[in-house]
Amino acid sequence: MESDPLTKTAVRRVCAVLVTYNRLALLKEAVAAVRNQSRRADILIIVDNGSTDGTSEWLSTIADRDIRIITQPNLGASGGFHTGLQAAFDTGADWLWCMDDDTIPDNDCLAAMLAAETRYLAKPGSDPLAWICSVVRWTDGTLHRMNEPKAKGFLDWGTNILQNGFVPARWCSFVSVAFSREAVASCGLPLKEMFIWYDDVEYTGRMTTAGFAGLVALESRAEHRTASNYAPDVEDLAPENLWRFRYAFRNEIVVEKTLFRAQPKKLYFRFCKVMLRRLSLMIRAGKFRYLPMAIAQGFRGLTFPMAIDLLHATANSSPAPAPDPESVSAPSLTSSPIS
Repeated sequence: MESDPLTKTAVRRVCAVLVTYNRLALLKEAVAAVRNQSRRADILIIVDNGSTDGTSEWLSTIADRDIRIITQPNLGASGGFHTGLQAAFDTGADWLWCMDDDTIPDNDCLAAMLAAETRYLAKPGSDPLAWICSVVRWTDGTLHRMNEPKAKGFLDWGTNILQNGFVPARWCSFVSVAFSREAVASCGLPLKEMFIWYDDVEYTGRMTTAGFAGLVALESRAEHRTASNYAPDVEDLAPENLWRFRYAFRNEIVVEKTLFRAQPKKLYFRFCKVMLRRLSLMIRAGKFRYLPMAIAQGFRGLTFPMAIDLLHATANSSPAPAPDPESVSAPSLTSSPIS
């Protein structure tokens, strides 16, 4: 962390991480929004998950020392953020700001996050910060159903919301969330094998379960430009999106393993509760043909290999020199089981 020579205050170095797959038009808007921030990120890392729509050709035209491109096979959102966070950590940045290619942050999105950090750290006895996320809305201005954070404990409206402008939270999505270097160094990287859905809940929940704090910065706003304002509801289960729900049904149990791994009896209770709720919703929605799949995926979640990749670098390592922007490969990692 550097200091302003005039004010002697700490200056946060921020590395933005953007994961993309076959959404070139949206990607161009997302990159423009990141670069037009009132408080710009120091570096932007774009992870291309093997796009085939001309994305790689366009990315080659914008790569420079401040925009680094990583190309890899399609490893899903979790694989993309796994790679991107490792590369961002290696830059020496203090905050690692993540988003998808359909995320359009407001101009003051990042500045509002860092302002929330300053207000939070002014509180005596505060837990170390793991992450700060934005308020995410859909294109019509309503809150996006997929990106609603889980508030933590009793909300002190007077202090947290009216005065400080943030809400403590237990987990959030990967749509505009900044991770602290300290938390990433301590908790490792996302579980890349989760591929899609609930990988962000597992990762942010892993950090808060480890004793770090998570915040929703109420003045930090982003737009999630999905085709509709949706969440993974079983009512929407259909043959064309069955592959997504296979991951969702398995990964929801993986989240429970992360949150309650130290409490085996409570984990068993949570597993039964989640499965009963899921099956009852499917029966109510008339999705009888998918019940065997849902049950099987739930048990696959129980046996999911909970091994996290730990970072080799230390939390206070110095910034790495900029590599060749045309080709950046992910470094090797070590894996450690979640006990």
